[in-house]
Formats: sequence, structure tokens, C-alpha cells
Amino acid sequence: MHEDQPDDIVHDVFLETLWGTHPLGRRVLGTTETITAMTRDQIDAYYRLHYRPGNLVVAAAGSLEHGEVVDTVEKAFRAAPASPQRHGRSGDQAPALRPGYAAVSRPTEQAHIVYGTGAMSRSDPRRWAFGVLNVVIGAGMSSRLFQEVREKRGWVYSIYSMHSSFADSGTFEIYAGTAPSRARDVLSLVRDEIASVVESGITEEEIERGKGHLKGSLVLGLEDTGGRMSRLGKGELVHGEILTPDEIVERIDAVTAEDIHALAREFLGGQPWALAVIAPPEVSGLDDYVTSAPRA
Repeated sequence: MHEDQPDDIVHDVFLETLWGTHPLGRRVLGTTETITAMTRDQIDAYYRLHYRPGNLVVAAAGSLEHGEVVDTVEKAFRAAPASPQRHGRSGDQAPALRPGYAAVSRPTEQAHIVYGTGAMSRSDPRRWAFGVLNVVIGAGMSSRLFQEVREKRGWVYSIYSMHSSFADSGTFEIYAGTAPSRARDVLSLVRDEIASVVESGITEEEIERGKGHLKGSLVLGLEDTGGRMSRLGKGELVHGEILTPDEIVERIDAVTAEDIHALAREFLGGQPWALAVIAPPEVSGLDDYVTSAPRA
């Protein structure tokens, strides 16, 4: 199913291009070859090594009693190995970024494009400011890219930006699905918008709108029990702290225009950018968009 969706695969191609042979550049789902070669003994050994109490977090939300949850968890894991194990971390050194270009030729109706660079790790305290920056650039219908590329010109069916964070690094990606004849036009406009943010920052009105988007998403998530559970589990497992909704709002509100402009200059204007494209054969020669900075 994944292989049949070029708008999904292009993100895999982008990560392979940006990070090369580093583990973060590998496809999460693997390949037909790696999946087929997997044996029962390998899966069982992996399970027994990693899935033990020292590696697990149990999160719960809803109509429950804390004591009952604790008793249930203790009974479920009573016979499991109790010694803590921490595997899967390759260290704290971020992978090197590569300013690469990858084009996959397919007879697709649209050209699927991912253009991006590296970003901060999930523990970076500046992630709240980057979240606001991401909203302003391309996360939502009020964003610059959505308004400029889709609403004003009608050049794309879909366009958005996204920020993914990992233990040691992260990515900032811009996806666009456009007619093959418009691929270069779309990339030029995207690069111009990024250069504008790097050089001039964003307006106070955009900042307030970005903050409102993040806080609104937080509040909507609190209406779902599963969302509350996931927020608790992620806070404990990934960030090592569980912030209350009020604490999250305070950190979002504390973001300033100076914070955002500094991040734009550091990450969007001072690093290599990579480009991945899945499109028909006539879309080619886009490697000139791969530069050390979008405005270069």
C-alpha cells in the first residue's frame, strides 16, 4: 500500500537523500527484501531484548482509579524480566546533512515534491518557537505557502510544511503536489517565501495566529481521552517530563519574534537543503534548487 502512494514514498526518498546511510535515513517500514528475510527467531529475540518493563511506559486516561491501574500493570508484568535495558540509541551526535537531489521517475499525474533541511531535536527548548514558525510557513490553511501557492495561484492540490523531531536531530520538510509543468514554478515560490522569512522574519500578526493555532490544537486534543493518554505517555517516554496544559500554553505564549527570526536564520538559512521528487520523466533538472540556503 505504501509503495502505491507516491505522496508517502517521496518523504522516504527525501530522508534517504538528506541523511544518507545514517539510521535516520532508513525507511521505517523496511523493504520487500528485509521484510521477507526476517525470521521468527529474529523477531522473538528482538521482542525479548527490548519489550521488558525497564523500557516500557504505561499511560492511562479516563474514568479510572490510579491504584487499580498500578495493580493491573504489576500483575501483568510480574513474570517479566525486571532489569532495565536501554537499547536503540546510537549516541547524541546529530547526523550530517547532505545537500542532495533525488528524482524518481514514475508515470504519476502529479509531481510530488519534498524540499527541506534539518531541524532541532525533540528535547530542544526552542521547539515551541519552531512550532509557531512551522504554522506560519505551511501548517494550515492560513499559512504563507497555502495562501500564496494554492489560494492565490492555484498551482498545487496540496502543500504543507512539517517539523519532525528525533532524539538527536530533526527535519523541516515542505511537501507540494503539483502538475508536472508547474514543478519549477512551485519550487521557486517556496524558496522565495523561505528566503523572505530568513531575511525579514514574520509579523506579529502571524506570530499571534501561529500561537493560537498551537493552543487551539492542544485544547481540542484534551477533548479526546486517547489524546490525553498519548500526551502523558509521550511526555514520560520522549521528553522526560509531563507538562500540564497550562505549562504548555505558557511556553507557547513566551515565544517572541526575535526567537523565531533567530531560528529561521539558523535552520532555514544556514544549512544545506535537500530535494526529492517523484514525477513523470519530463520533470527533470531541478537540482539547482539544492543549495546551502534557499535564498542562495
